[in-house]
Formats: sequence, structure tokens, C-alpha cells
Amino acid sequence: MIYWPTQLQEGLLDRSLKVVRSRMASRVALVVTTHNRKDKVIRLLGSISQSSFAKRFLKTIVVDDASTDGTFEEVRSLFPKVLVSRTNQEVFLAKARNIGAQYSKAKYVLFVDDDMVIEGDLIGRLIAFMEEHPDYGIAGPVVTYFRNQNKIWHAGVLFRPRSFAENRYIWQYALLSNVKREGFIDCSYVPGIFMVRKKILNKLQGFDYRNFPFSFEDLDLALRAQSTGFKTACVLSALAFHDIDEQPIRRSLRPMRAFHHGRSRTRFYMKYLKWKLLWVPAYFLGFMVRQLQNNNLSFKKRLQLAFSYLKGISYGIARVH
Repeated sequence: MIYWPTQLQEGLLDRSLKVVRSRMASRVALVVTTHNRKDKVIRLLGSISQSSFAKRFLKTIVVDDASTDGTFEEVRSLFPKVLVSRTNQEVFLAKARNIGAQYSKAKYVLFVDDDMVIEGDLIGRLIAFMEEHPDYGIAGPVVTYFRNQNKIWHAGVLFRPRSFAENRYIWQYALLSNVKREGFIDCSYVPGIFMVRKKILNKLQGFDYRNFPFSFEDLDLALRAQSTGFKTACVLSALAFHDIDEQPIRRSLRPMRAFHHGRSRTRFYMKYLKWKLLWVPAYFLGFMVRQLQNNNLSFKKRLQLAFSYLKGISYGIARVH
């Protein structure tokens, strides 16, 4: 459901933004996780540094997940005010986010993937929304494609467990210029970039990195937050850009990520939807169809991805932590 603001609510939002800038700036931390994508994380940090919100007060934390491309040294050199932590071995997205969040006692934590770019007032608008809506625990922006910034990737995602295509990306492929960017949309989760109340992270003990080190970790967190009474929203006035290909079949995966896609999906069903384990072979076939359609992959790479995904499924069947 989309909630359009009344004139009074718009006034409250404007006043709240002013309060955020003057009083709330030190109460938000921004956590970025990255692995061997030095150029992208530097581009993201550049957009953060140009943000109109809290340039002097925003605490930015980068967790370099065992990169080998010089990310740690480059970020420290170019952004001396950014706190940079580096893992000795790759721990993957969920645990890296938990590590980053531990460095902050802020009221809110904004998690941002390294292939994002943010618009100037995004941080302030998300905090303003959270301040005005205490019953929401997670909020994110509208996200468009970086290379086609008028085309929407999502305005939040609806999780529909009884559907084969479980995740419906709200407004996907719609033109940004054709939508009304006021108010907010209730959704299941907001992938890629989202703000969470720190008290929720503490209560839930962060992301469930043991079961979902990569893939499904954001949906799991949102479902657990929902179980404690907090909702999730996409704030339509906030905007970010995601540097991915518009066509999923052109996106390439590392074998380790294919492994975690298979493992995390299976673990998710073990935890929430045991009846849907019967559907796992069909999802594997769907995964392979996408790889076969990707002309950038060699036959050997397709076999590696298939084996990795199947291995992930077998590991996923083991006991859920």
C-alpha cells in the first residue's frame, strides 16, 4: 500500500529534516561492505562526501572483506575520516555488516552495498521518516539503475512465499519521471541500501550470518524485525542508484556466490517454509536457464556454477543454526 502525505505531514517532514540536520547528525552511522571492488566503493564514498546531510558529523564505516585489490589502502588514503576495517579472510556480506555495525552506537545504521551511489538528501530523508514513524524499524529509498537513472530497479520488494517468483520488485522497470515520489510504500524488505534502528539490530543480534552469509540475509532480518512488531517501508522521496545490469541474464556470478545462493535459499526454506523445499529443484533449473542464456559464460564456467549451486543446496539441508 502507498501512503501519500497530507499537507500537514509534508510540513512535519520538512521540519523533521531541519531537526535531523541540527540535532540528529551524530546519531547515524553508515556501513559499507566491499570485496575487490575498489573503484565502486570509492565512487560510493565520493557520493556520500557530497551529501547535503551532516558532512561534518556522519560516521562512515567501511568493512573491507579481505580484498586483494588495494581497497583498504586506497580508501584510507582518499578518505582519512572514514573508519576502515579489514578482515583477514572473506566472511561475506552478512557478517561484514555485523562487524561494521559494532563500531557504532548510533541510533540508526544505514547499510549500503558498494555498487550503490546515493543522492544528496537520502540520509536526512530516511532519518526524518524514521523519526516520524516509530513503528517502522527498517526504511530504504527508491533505487534506479546507475547506467539508466530514470529506470527503477525497485521501490521496495514484496515477498510472496506462495508464488514461484517470490519477490515482486515494486515499480521495477517503471520510469522515475512517471511516478509520484511522495509518501512511502509498505514492503517486505529493501535490498541493497536500507536504514535500521540500532536497537533492533541489538535485539536481533544483527544479521544471521551463519545461515545467510550472502543472499536472503536482508529478507531474514526484515522478517525477524516484523516478528518484534516493526514494519519496513520504501521512502519515495529518497533516491539511490545501483550499478548492475538491467537484465539478470547478463549478470555474472562467482562460483562461491552461486554456492551461497543455493545454500541460503535452502536454509531459508528450512527455517520458514519447509513445505517449499520441494520447489528447490525447480529453482535450480531456473538458475541454470539464466546461466545458459548468458552468452558471456563459457561451458566450463556454467558447469562450475551448476556444481557450486548444487553443493550449496546439499549444505543448506543441514541443520539450521
